[in-house]
Amino acid sequence: MRLRTLLGRIGLPVTLVALATASAGLPAHADPDPAPELNLEVPGYVYTVAGQPKSVEIAVVNGGGAALTGAKVRFDAPAAVGLALPAGCAADACPVGDVAPGGRAAVRVSIDPTDDLDRFGEEFTVGLQGADGKWITQERVTAVRAPEGGVDLELAPIDDFRLAAGASADVPIALTNTGTEAPAGFGLVLTGDQFLDFPVLYSNCFAEDELGGTVCVFDGPVQPGDMVKISAGTPMRLHVAEDTPGPGTYIGGAFVVGLTDDDLREVPATARKSRGSALRAEPVTTSAAPAPDPSELNDWDNVRTFAVAVSANPANLVAVGGTFDGAVGDARTVKVGARNDGPAAARAVEVAVTLPAGVEVTEADERCALVTGGAYVCRPAGVLRMGDEALFSFTGKIKSGGAAGTVEILAQDGNQADNKAAIGVKVAPVTTSPSPSPSATTSPSPTSSPTPTATATTTTPAGGTGGGESLPITGAPVAKIAGSGGLLVLIGAAMLVLTRRRNLGPDVG
Repeated sequence: MRLRTLLGRIGLPVTLVALATASAGLPAHADPDPAPELNLEVPGYVYTVAGQPKSVEIAVVNGGGAALTGAKVRFDAPAAVGLALPAGCAADACPVGDVAPGGRAAVRVSIDPTDDLDRFGEEFTVGLQGADGKWITQERVTAVRAPEGGVDLELAPIDDFRLAAGASADVPIALTNTGTEAPAGFGLVLTGDQFLDFPVLYSNCFAEDELGGTVCVFDGPVQPGDMVKISAGTPMRLHVAEDTPGPGTYIGGAFVVGLTDDDLREVPATARKSRGSALRAEPVTTSAAPAPDPSELNDWDNVRTFAVAVSANPANLVAVGGTFDGAVGDARTVKVGARNDGPAAARAVEVAVTLPAGVEVTEADERCALVTGGAYVCRPAGVLRMGDEALFSFTGKIKSGGAAGTVEILAQDGNQADNKAAIGVKVAPVTTSPSPSPSATTSPSPTSSPTPTATATTTTPAGGTGGGESLPITGAPVAKIAGSGGLLVLIGAAMLVLTRRRNLGPDVG
């Protein structure tokens, strides 16, 4: 079906958006050695048509824990590329200003190749240079002339949002055809992180599970030079789920693609199932109408991402403890972990489990990694929504009573009082059989006392308890075992082990 072709053309840019969302929305953790982590976003190829200049955005993205200051984007391009820098730039470099952690800064340049450009195109270098003059990173871009022209849809930038959990906002969508041909129509896709939703409100839109988003289809050509935007009377909505963890930042993305007549003949049968009005796009400018063409010259500017900063909406994570209950030598299994009492969902939950010294662990949950001694770091897969539990199974042989172990939730939430629970050891008393009766030929003395029943008592280490009462939380938490600085390293190593284990599947041998 042609819809598969449409989704295939959408697939690559949406995959890039999905990669951006993978780390979005995670709670902030203190970075012991913060530093900028910088990348350049540049297109691999830039196609120009019919002698028209092409505007190109070069973005600096800071994914680290410290701000970038005093850096420049520097260009090394042959004259045939026809590179032109905006006002405020030097002959070959543009300042980018300060870029905060998690921030982004962009420089927009123009490419207008001369007649000397090689017919196969020419490469040029875009690099990021620090305030000290040292190179941070470099990328290569190829400028190519497309003499026969074509469609070139360009999606306008979308500003970031600040919303509370449960809130909604309109997403402004505007696109321009900077090519020389017109598509028969266009498709619009909105997708994002799992807590972001784009409701299907219009008859020409439908939910697409493969993309995790919403697809809308528009009839009618977008002429060269035309700009169209979503009508204010039919706004495209963004909704933030009520249980979205906050504060946090989540990434959404929009993508447009030109459609052919064949696409438009077959897509509506799938897209237009709901009743109601259609999502409308209205022209901002008008121009002459050339014949339609299905090609798309520069798909890198068909994609726009935007951040959605969600205000405070904490979850209350509660530690769930357990007790090894049995006689010395018995093997017992306990399940301990975390429960989410809401109201928000919780993600990237980490639980530190320290087993009691009186228990010899024989089997640990595969989602847990041994840090040191009897201390483990456990991490559930996915998100814990309100009412969900993440319990981890530990099997061990009871050796003695003594001090309890602990379950400690490492994630910070609004109520720290219930983030720790005990893992106790309840040792059952061991009784022996009564002494054998005297021989039948020997009568007991009438004055002798009955033979007593011997009862073995269990001795516990100092500070422990031998009975079945609830045990105090006396086990050392992982933070004390590993040291305040080493804990982050140990947790990181443990999470690496868990990640590899998930990738490899069940342990073999």
